[in-house]
Amino acid sequence: MKRFVTLLAFAAILFVSTGAMAANTVAVTAQAALNGTNFGLSVNLDGSNTIAYVSSDHPNQEKVYRARFWIDQRNLQIPNGDAGTNHLRFFIGVDQSGAGQHLVGFLTKSALPPVGDGNFHFIVWAESDTPNDFKNGGNIFLGGQPRQVEVEWAAASAPGADDGFVQITRVDNPAQTSGRSDLDNDTIEMDRFRIGVFANPVALTDSYFMDEFESFRTLAP
Repeated sequence: MKRFVTLLAFAAILFVSTGAMAANTVAVTAQAALNGTNFGLSVNLDGSNTIAYVSSDHPNQEKVYRARFWIDQRNLQIPNGDAGTNHLRFFIGVDQSGAGQHLVGFLTKSALPPVGDGNFHFIVWAESDTPNDFKNGGNIFLGGQPRQVEVEWAAASAPGADDGFVQITRVDNPAQTSGRSDLDNDTIEMDRFRIGVFANPVALTDSYFMDEFESFRTLAP
């Protein structure tokens, strides 16, 4: 199994923020521990639009990447409806020398019934070789409990093949998968995976927790 790193908690990852006075913060706390661990990652939002994140630099010019982790989104104060505006951008995948930010994960809350289910969802977008051409790569239901999820990404096999892949999975309770395999992204690579809070169109408050991060050079079996 081609694994980069396994962390029972986030205590070993480098913390980064936009400055010493950044209002949003990330911290390793016992309160954020999930799935029976002792510590987890707490991402704390105070209504500002500052950036704060942890970064895994283990991937290096990868054409295939998979990340798996636990997330507890229940405390986030995200307005219901309009996922295009009311969302938290909570992770990004980065091509350091080429496309830059090319994989983006969002936490959203759907509209209230009867229009939607009123619950938390996890959405992923992936960029094609055309700059800023992001494709919706999947939408899964999280609801009101901690979940273990997986993110899978692969570059297209050749120019013009248009078989690049992105998929998100809720591992159990019960399992759910959503994705696509028609991306024109053969020039893009994965060099970094960052988790935290990034520039968002609306100011958000409270916190979310993450734990048991793992990453791989292979897609799921």
